[in-house]
Amino acid sequence: MQTAIIPSIIAPGRVRDLGALDMGLRRRGRHPQQDTPLTVEFGGQAFLAGDGVWRHNSRPIERLNFASLGNGVFGRVMTYAALGTALQPGMYRGVPGLYGLPVQVLESTAEAKRIMAELRRWMVARHRFTVDGQSFDVEIAEVRGMAQPLGAFFTWAYQSGDRNALRRTIAIVDPGFNTLDLFTVSNLTVSPLGTTGDTIGVHQAAKEIVREVRRLTGVTISLRQADSFLRRGQASIQGHDLTPVIQAALQSNATAIAQAVNMAWDNLLADVRIAAGGGAALYKDYLARSLPHVQILPEPATANARGLAQYARRQLWPDAEMVFGIDPGFGAYKAAVG
Repeated sequence: MQTAIIPSIIAPGRVRDLGALDMGLRRRGRHPQQDTPLTVEFGGQAFLAGDGVWRHNSRPIERLNFASLGNGVFGRVMTYAALGTALQPGMYRGVPGLYGLPVQVLESTAEAKRIMAELRRWMVARHRFTVDGQSFDVEIAEVRGMAQPLGAFFTWAYQSGDRNALRRTIAIVDPGFNTLDLFTVSNLTVSPLGTTGDTIGVHQAAKEIVREVRRLTGVTISLRQADSFLRRGQASIQGHDLTPVIQAALQSNATAIAQAVNMAWDNLLADVRIAAGGGAALYKDYLARSLPHVQILPEPATANARGLAQYARRQLWPDAEMVFGIDPGFGAYKAAVG
């Protein structure tokens, strides 16, 4: 199973060729910056995606609401970037897959149907695109929707080694960038008790960083820049050490998430409680202390995508040449293929 995580940010254009502007600055053995964005091209258009987009475009496009889950340039660019990073270049035919949707979207049947109809309208087709110059020709034959936290459930169930794992009552907490998904599965049936969605997420900590940077320096940074500071755990702007600000924002947001989980699961009886998602990766140490009975899955950021792909392979399309699972998070798109 191959996976990819691409921060959810795009901008039109390509990385600018600076020619000889850095003459005299080049050093032997210098490597490209790790935060260089991907260049995604299709239909005669070029876009930047992922890490470092904000270094190359002052007005990047970020996914801030559920509307962009359906059709649109943002979802197309991010899907190509994620699949192109997880796959080897080449041609793929008859590919089916699962697309993870947030709990809040699935609470509205009409909204879920609308989004899935839009997704199928553009995804079920032949896609020719390049990622950093590598060519892909992918024919998607079928796309189905599933709750994102169910991906974490299947990841846990398949790796547990417990023959009765799918019959257990499992409570899942999935803190993301813009959402906090809580989900309970009992004997492969979704339970209303302990299943809910909230807008508590990493974006609240990122907004605290944005406010403090503006107050201290007069500079306005994007939410994605703030998110990168949070994941590094430290930063400095114009001589101002932001590490104490970052640590305070992390602690405050992690506490809010833990409180929301404890309230929702106050009387919940579950065999196992697990955590997955980008927020679980970021707050791993905080959640281990605040929610000691919750098991944080290995590689939590890609757990949903991996579980969706595993379920697709084992239960839905065992004979397909290749299947995929996509978790289109507000913070990052995650893809798993295999």
